[in-house]
Formats: sequence, C-alpha cells, structure tokens
Amino acid sequence: MSPSTSLRCPMVIAAILFMAGIALFDAVEVPAWALWGGFILSLLGAAIWLRSQISNIYIAVALILFGGVVVSLRSFRPQIPTANRIYLTLEVDDNPVIRKGFAVMPAHITEWDNKGEILPADERINLYLDTLVKANFGTRIEALGRIVPFPEKFGSYGELMTRRGFSGTIFLRADDILAMTHTEKRTLHSVTAERLERLGLAGDAAAIVGAMAVGNRKGMTPELRQAYSRAGASHILAVSGLHVGIVFMLCNILLAWLPLVRHGQIIRAVAVVVPIWIYAAMCGFSPSVVRAAVMFTALQAAVATSSRYVSLNILAATAFAMLVYSPDYLFDLSFQLSFIAVAAIVEWGVPLMRSLRSGRRWLDALTATMVVGAVSAIATMPLVAHTFGVVSIVGVLLNPIVILCAYAIVIVAILWIVMPIGWLAGVFGAGLSWVGAGLNFVVEGIALRPWSAVEIGLSTRAVWLIYGVAIAITAVAHLFETKKSVNLPL
Repeated sequence: MSPSTSLRCPMVIAAILFMAGIALFDAVEVPAWALWGGFILSLLGAAIWLRSQISNIYIAVALILFGGVVVSLRSFRPQIPTANRIYLTLEVDDNPVIRKGFAVMPAHITEWDNKGEILPADERINLYLDTLVKANFGTRIEALGRIVPFPEKFGSYGELMTRRGFSGTIFLRADDILAMTHTEKRTLHSVTAERLERLGLAGDAAAIVGAMAVGNRKGMTPELRQAYSRAGASHILAVSGLHVGIVFMLCNILLAWLPLVRHGQIIRAVAVVVPIWIYAAMCGFSPSVVRAAVMFTALQAAVATSSRYVSLNILAATAFAMLVYSPDYLFDLSFQLSFIAVAAIVEWGVPLMRSLRSGRRWLDALTATMVVGAVSAIATMPLVAHTFGVVSIVGVLLNPIVILCAYAIVIVAILWIVMPIGWLAGVFGAGLSWVGAGLNFVVEGIALRPWSAVEIGLSTRAVWLIYGVAIAITAVAHLFETKKSVNLPL
C-alpha cells in the first residue's frame, strides 16, 4: 500500500498491527500484567511524544500489545473437566439432525457439578442423543455425561471448533438422562424454516434450498456436500457473505432512486441495513451470517460516502471490532475467507464493475454478479488450497451460475416467507424445486469429472507469499490511479 493510501486508510494499518498482536500472543504466552503494563506505557509514550514521529512507534507497539490484552481477556478456554462423568445441565440450540443412529444438535452447558458445587457455565458442545430421546430447539436436559474433547485426528477442525467456543462432544443415551423440560422455542429462524417446509420440497432439492435460503442444513448428505466442494461451490451451503450480499444488492437496486431526494443516501442506508439484520435473524444469527451482516452494514456506510478508501477503512474497523469481541475469529476460516473476499471485491471488483458499466441496469446487475463471483473465488483460492488441499478447476467458471441460482433461491424463498399465501405455495414450491434440482444436477455432474478439481496443498509460507504479491500489486496500482474518490456502483 502506497504512503498516500496508508494516510487515507489508517484503520487498515491499525487492524494489521492488532491482528499481528493477536497472532503473536496466541502463540507466545505472556502474563496479563505484563501485557497491560506494556500497553499503558506505550500509550503514555505516544501521548508524551505526540508531535514527534516517535509517537507512531509507540502507537504501533500499543496496538500489538492490545492484541495480547484481548487474547488474555476474550479467548475461549474450556473450563469444564473432561476426565469423568459429571452432572450437567444442557440447553439445545437447534433442532436435531439424524446421523449414524444418533440425533445430533448443537447445545450449550448452563450448569455443571464441581465436587458437589453447582457452577454456572456457558460452553457449547455437539450433542449426540439416543434417537429414543426426543428433544428439540429449547429443550433443557439434566444428565450425567462426559465431554469428549475433539480427537487429534480431527486436526484443524477440532482447533476451529474449540475457537468457536465448543468444548467437545457429549453422547447421551436414554439412561443418562435425569430430567428433561420441553419448551417450544419459536424464533424467526424456526418460523422461516417451518414456512419453507410447508412448500413440500423433497430430497436434495429441499436440502439445498433450506441451506441456501435460511441456513437450515438439516437434509444435507455427505455426498451432496462433497459434490459442492469439488465443484468449488461449497461456500453457498452456509449462509454467509454471498447470501447477505444478495439482500444487500437487491435492496440497493430497489432503492436506487432514494439519493434523488433530500438526505436520500442516509435514508437508503437505514432502509438497507434493517432488512440485512432481519435476514440475519431469519438465518438464526449463526456466526457466519452475523459476520456478514456486520460487514455489509459497514459496507453500506461506505456506499453512503461513495469512497473506496472509506470502504477499506470501514472494513478494517469492522474486523478490528469483531476481533476485540472474539480474537479467536482471526483463526476462523470463514472469517478469513469473508474478509479476503470483501477486500478483493472492494479493491478489484468495484473498479472492474465500473469499467464494464453499460448503462443498462439489468445487464450491469448481471455483470456485477459475475465479477463478484470471479473475484471472490480467485481471491480465496490460495487459502482454500492451503486448508483443504484441493482447488476446483471449474469453480471460477461455475460461480456465476451458482450465484445466479443463489439469487433466485434466496429471493423466491424470502418472498414466500414474507407472503405465505396458500394458493401461491404450488408456484413457489415448483420454482424453488426446479432451481434447486437443476443446480444439484449441474454441480453433481461436474463434480464427477476427474478434471473438476486438482489436489494442491499450499504451505503457509506459499499462501503468505501469494497474498503478499497480491497486496504489492494492489499498492502499485494505487500509485498510478487518479487520486479521487471512487464511487461504489450501487
């Protein structure tokens, strides 16, 4: 990044230093008092030398140490012992999915017995229940059980789940249950899932529609997941930036006329942000959709300012705030993919969309969809290769089709959820079933081809090198661009 750009993007520099501190002090354990002491002294040094260049050094050190402070305060560390069976009180966080003879669901522990003393807790677990035991979202269970930590063979997956606040897995059979209290919890997420089920969709088409529209992956089979992974389209199976981006784009297109009225940009910003968060609630406020909602809320603020530099600042500030809330996000793959994709769209996708503008709104929307799909796929490819050891050859070419289908599914599903008129069920159901089945047919057909993906395992050093070169190229491009604000095409 060029010096002039750095001056216009101070939050980018601050976020990078803060992330470096989180990474450093996650790997190297330092007493909390030392981190706090160094942080306070660095701030004092910055204040004393405020009018000198030395102040910048103190601020940089303070940001790095602040990363360590946040790690010491906010990182998740399991507290409940895993050696023995103990008394636990659990609350189920979602409806179960039947898998390998068990009903599987996320839950969280609210209480546990520590040698006769009942202590409060807030640790998440994967709960496997005997199918003879009927539980649903909101069920409260008192049981004798043991937390089984994620085995080492799970590798990075186990570490990822731990960073997401999961202590491990609990297996409960009928005779382990001491008491159960069934409470019918109804949230916007459960209501939307029920309304989709009323359309009578079946099989893999129902599974893909539920996953793409509201994050309900109840019917997803391992074979279907594998097919989407090989085809480079697995990102649509979890509601995240793509899906929230559809709501974001659609609202901006529908409200494109608002800037013509007084204070129209501000009115449009509010009118777009509200549906984004309603959609996040419809999807159950999963971590990925909350991250996406926060990012697109920030991006909408950038749209109101019509400046790409402000967009980068707001994106960096969003990352900074989210990492203060949970520094473990930094090591979460979905967090990394989301921010890399959005940064690439802001830096490369937006200028490319502007250069390809035709003046025809429908054609520009189609072009923007294809550009967003291609840019995000290319930008995240090195990290995907590093994590999964496979790169989809057809992913870049297939992404526009996948995104168009995602648009159709999300828009039609939302229309049905908002207007569940009985006589329209057949129309909505047929449309969603056709699009879902057609998308599955294309993805599964491509995934069967040996050339659809290649096994490439990039090392950590290679990934850093690739992204370093990409950042350097972006910085050089900034040196030769016209120094003016770049309007976002929304």
